Amino acid sequence: MSQEFEIKAGTFVFKNGGDNSILDGTTTYTIPVYQRPYSWHKEQVVRLIRDIFESFRGVEGDKKSEPMFIGTMQLKPEDGKTYIIDGQQRLTTSLILFKVLLLRYPKNEELQNIDLSWIETQVSAEEQQNKLNDLKKLCKGELDKLTEEANIDRKKEAKNINHYIQNAIVINQELDKQIIIDDESEADSNSEESKAKKLDIDKFIGYFFTKIHFVVIETKAGISKTLKIFDAINTTGLDLNTGDIFKIRMYEYLKNNLASESTQNENKIFESINELYEEVEKFNKEEEKKITSIQEILRIYQFYLIGKYDLPVVLYSFATDTFYERLFETLFKINTNWPNFKKIAKKEIDEFKLDLDEIKGLIDARIERYKTWDNMNVENKMYRYLWSWSRYGNRKMLMDIYLYKNTKNNNGFEGFVKDIVITFLQYSLYYDRSIYKINRGFTHETIKSLLNINSNTNFKKTLIEEDQKGLQKRLKGNIFHLTTAKNILCRISASLEILKKNDEIDYIFTGEMDIEHIQSHTDENEKTVPEGWEAYINTLGNLVLLERSINRSVSNKSDKKIENEKGYPSSKLTIVNLRVLSLVTEGEKWVWDTTKSKIRKENEVEKIWKFLCLDNKILKEAKQ
Repeated sequence: MSQEFEIKAGTFVFKNGGDNSILDGTTTYTIPVYQRPYSWHKEQVVRLIRDIFESFRGVEGDKKSEPMFIGTMQLKPEDGKTYIIDGQQRLTTSLILFKVLLLRYPKNEELQNIDLSWIETQVSAEEQQNKLNDLKKLCKGELDKLTEEANIDRKKEAKNINHYIQNAIVINQELDKQIIIDDESEADSNSEESKAKKLDIDKFIGYFFTKIHFVVIETKAGISKTLKIFDAINTTGLDLNTGDIFKIRMYEYLKNNLASESTQNENKIFESINELYEEVEKFNKEEEKKITSIQEILRIYQFYLIGKYDLPVVLYSFATDTFYERLFETLFKINTNWPNFKKIAKKEIDEFKLDLDEIKGLIDARIERYKTWDNMNVENKMYRYLWSWSRYGNRKMLMDIYLYKNTKNNNGFEGFVKDIVITFLQYSLYYDRSIYKINRGFTHETIKSLLNINSNTNFKKTLIEEDQKGLQKRLKGNIFHLTTAKNILCRISASLEILKKNDEIDYIFTGEMDIEHIQSHTDENEKTVPEGWEAYINTLGNLVLLERSINRSVSNKSDKKIENEKGYPSSKLTIVNLRVLSLVTEGEKWVWDTTKSKIRKENEVEKIWKFLCLDNKILKEAKQ
């Protein structure tokens, strides 16, 4: 699978540069199937044309043409073709410019001698090539008509015109702005004014062919190493994000494992990969918002592969791009010494393979996870929300792997979520940060269990008895300084009051909320904790979820907290109206004290502790 690495580089011009000519009359440049479609818009095209004319006329205005460097071009000769790795946008724009100039100056011999078939594209099956062919068939009358329409309404792009022709219109407009007048366009073309505006087309084409320079780099290597070179030199063009790199390398991986090396089969491979990417984009468009991305899917697949092949758990902490970069380098034998991939390099894993069907299944599972949300009851929504609020919200891919492996029967899904969330909550509340044995060990064992690989995990991992006592002590103590803990606990408390109200659960977890001190942390006039409240001020007895707008309007003034228009009575939260308001008022008076706070703390601790211990009785009581 590895390939000998060769590289050579040189400065090229378009034509008349001997062996260093791009248009040498024999080479056809192929845009490979894994590239993006031609995508330059008006801004990039206009900038290029203006830069060319500025250099042609002389940057200092001295009418002396100056050479122009247009950038790098990376080529990859393979199987009798010359593939464009970098430079597609500039080369294609140059071809469009040649076409427009040929229509405007049909008598120029140099332009007539250019075969516009020197670029071909494999992108998007035959769609892009067909559009490129339509550009080549474009006649002057049609271009003039389209340009006139575009000039009438400059804010409106012509509809139903392919991107190549659209940019031909842009170039035609810009040529007009550069004061280029066709030799045969006006009867008084011999006037001094017209002569000043004319373009010496022969001189311009001579300049374009010989004074515009590329640095051309040719590489003979596998795609992965070729892309490394591209990534090192590229400053414009293709954005090599994780999704782009994976698409190209997956194509190379599957291509290298083809029984038949036919071009038709290679194209089918890329079409299959591209269909997965398109499925993600199509779903986002249907929902009219970004629900997921190919980067997220590849993150899920990363976790899936680590669990399936029992790879070192440290790989869960790897950035997705780093994981796949090292994985593919190992598979392609570019670098077989990456420490955590040695099992793959040494072929210690039976039948390790990357599989498009697995990725497709994970995409479907991710979409299914999103679609199930609307049909969930309030209790199940609560658990899903709490997963996000825990310290392990970045482990949602466990849900996707579960759904992928249980496509025919996902009746146990919510039970699985419930068990996982309780584990995450216990560890989130007891520890002040996410910990190794959950982030890696528990994650690994859970995935292995889901994939029916030898594992001792049954999805439940409760704190050991000593830690449980410590957690109980924490619930009874001061929690306000523990940001994650106080947010989780106050939302659990609020949620357990509304398990009959499906609409309020979203409000609790997505509304703009604060954690309110019922007895303010400082009294109304002083900046110190009120006397006698030191042991109670930051406990569950004195803390409650409250809308941010109300919290800020009442400040620390007790009389404002019980006003109907702006205080607690205006809250939409059941826990505030049903529980707190009755405790802090007698008639129109504020009567909150440490005794009531202590009693409320005991009740809150018992309620939440039962919830964290999966005591179904507390859930039944909450629903009544």
